[in-house]
Amino acid sequence: MDREIEHGLRCEKLLEAIDFFSQILHPEQLAEYGYLYIHEVLGFNASCIFMRDENQTLLNLKGSKGPEMVVEPISLTDQVKRLATKVGVVLTTDLEAYLPESLMTTYQPNFLMPLIIADELIGMIISNDWKGQSPEDLMFAEALKKLVNNAFYTGIQMQKNQEYKKQMDRKLYDQMLLHQLIDVAISEREVDQVIKTCVDGLRELTASAKTSFCLVDAHSGKIGVKHYTDLVTFKNVYGEVAWRSHVEPKRMTFSVVEHREELEALFGSMELFERLETQYVVLLKMKPVIGFVTLGAPLGTQVYTKSTFDLIESIMNTVCIAIENANHIGVLKNQQNLLNSTVEAMTQLGDSIKTVNSATDLPELSDLLFQSVNLYAGIDESALAVRIDSKVYKVLQSTDAELIDTTFKLTDLGSNMIERGLVLDLNMGSLPCYMEGLDSKLDQNQSMIAPIDVVALNENMGGPVGLLIGLNMNRKFLN
Repeated sequence: MDREIEHGLRCEKLLEAIDFFSQILHPEQLAEYGYLYIHEVLGFNASCIFMRDENQTLLNLKGSKGPEMVVEPISLTDQVKRLATKVGVVLTTDLEAYLPESLMTTYQPNFLMPLIIADELIGMIISNDWKGQSPEDLMFAEALKKLVNNAFYTGIQMQKNQEYKKQMDRKLYDQMLLHQLIDVAISEREVDQVIKTCVDGLRELTASAKTSFCLVDAHSGKIGVKHYTDLVTFKNVYGEVAWRSHVEPKRMTFSVVEHREELEALFGSMELFERLETQYVVLLKMKPVIGFVTLGAPLGTQVYTKSTFDLIESIMNTVCIAIENANHIGVLKNQQNLLNSTVEAMTQLGDSIKTVNSATDLPELSDLLFQSVNLYAGIDESALAVRIDSKVYKVLQSTDAELIDTTFKLTDLGSNMIERGLVLDLNMGSLPCYMEGLDSKLDQNQSMIAPIDVVALNENMGGPVGLLIGLNMNRKFLN
């Protein structure tokens, strides 16, 4: 009758154990609460649990019940590993064949429950207080071992699945960020906007506290900082570094610590990288080097991984294309602006010619000519002079009445240039070089002289028939 009661109690405990270990628990929870449950169910007064360390070389004491004990870690020797590969069951005898002699001497265990996952020993529960007397007691302990091992397997698989899910979520996020960054960078038409977009994307991808974008200068040939972001102190850093074009880089991504000699060989000095507080340097392009980005220490718990740098290198390839596109668009814009300016100038010239040709006498011609040069060339005051001798001219009409009937003579240099159809820009004290007799009445910094050439009259006179003199003009129209 007593055996039946004992058997019933054992079955009841086993059902409770099944219910407890059927929960999905974290391995840390199992090592603490699962162990305590087994300690209570098996009725131990003293026991302890050992768990494998991260390096998988030692079994460290994780917890104990009963008198305080000092136990050294158990090395995972081949002898100990045989508990998983050769034994695999609860042991109550011959423990000395598997446990260190020091442990057997100090603790004198008479119970060992191996914790096994896929033929690997991840820990063990031992006790020196095993009271089992019958085969049923050992079968009950074996059943508990299977339950706890299955729970450990489920918990570790859940942990791996969560970590894998976390990695997949991160990769998906990175890919979405990469796709968005590529779309935005390629669509930008200004190099500065491409650079800003790149730095913002890298900061989001890497959580870098200090990020810079450096690009080669077409004139100096040096690589200078074009954009810098400091999320800690919010300061700006400017500078440039020479690039040794004869040195070929061996890689695209450099660690300032591990590849310092390569960086020094490529750039000569590490001063700029130190000022930027750089941990990693990623080249925009290897042949030729046109620039690079620098990454500082990441914020929070973020770490740099190989997959992160693979994404950054992909971004750099895209940014190179985006910069080339933006440069081409800039050239096209300049050409378009030049073309528009030329068309506008030609249109103004045509309008001016039509206006001047509508004159019927000299006073009207002068008025229309003065209005045209004021409207289209920014000349506020003008004078019209006719040639009366080889180099001698007389002012017939002028917005300044004091100049009318004034006679002046061109110098040999001035006459030569006028006969060649050149406009004389009178500035920097050059007026005496071109004329005599009118130099005291003109503002040498805001004057010009342009030949008036009429083909029908030119054949008889052998030169321009007159001069248009700008007395007060806007300097921007001379550029």
